[in-house]
Amino acid sequence: MIKSKVKIEGYEVFPDGTVKLSALMKHMQQAACDDLDQFGATYANMRGDDLVFVIIKMGIAFKAEIKKGDEIEIMTLNTDIQGIVFIREFVIYKSGLPVAQATTHWVLMSYSKRIPVRPSMLKYTTTNPEMALEGVNLPRKLLEEMRFESETEHRVVFSELDENSHMNNTVYADLIYDYAPYNIEKHVKTCRIYYNGEARLGDILNIKVKKTESGHIVSCVNKESGKSCFEAKISFA
Repeated sequence: MIKSKVKIEGYEVFPDGTVKLSALMKHMQQAACDDLDQFGATYANMRGDDLVFVIIKMGIAFKAEIKKGDEIEIMTLNTDIQGIVFIREFVIYKSGLPVAQATTHWVLMSYSKRIPVRPSMLKYTTTNPEMALEGVNLPRKLLEEMRFESETEHRVVFSELDENSHMNNTVYADLIYDYAPYNIEKHVKTCRIYYNGEARLGDILNIKVKKTESGHIVSCVNKESGKSCFEAKISFA
């Protein structure tokens, strides 16, 4: 377990001063990396074993807004391994009170083969003692078959890549805001993103959007592979 203190800066917020989801996810990702480093599971050590962690599901729920100038504390820990899935929880505090919580699912991948491998391949112990955390429900299936109201394409560009040579998981949150109309009068209440397939440089993503009573549903297919890239649901308070 680790706790990281962060101040939200002006370049991390929307025009209304609320934090961008992608910016908050970057801080969460760094906290997760710092936590793994404590166990020796550094990125360099894992790459030496041809291993990387890849996120497959993320759900976040907000109890209050996080805005420019806020000093927050991010607590994160790996709580369990279920099958091949590593479960990592987050709680975000402001002024000592929880303002957001998130649950994430990760799998261990072979970097060269781009396929999941057994958790036993990891040399390091990464789970923490059990804690009573509420977490965010991540159902097995996020979306059902449906008709969408709008459709657009996005080409993966170099600035969206990370050290794993694919689109970083935080960029998907930006795609949701960029292509699903954002309600500027309300702040985000919940968001779930299911990462179904990686997006690499030059890939063309077909993004479909449907409005719901409280937000939007997003479905994205990678036109290069013809397979689902990600699915998302976002709601506003």
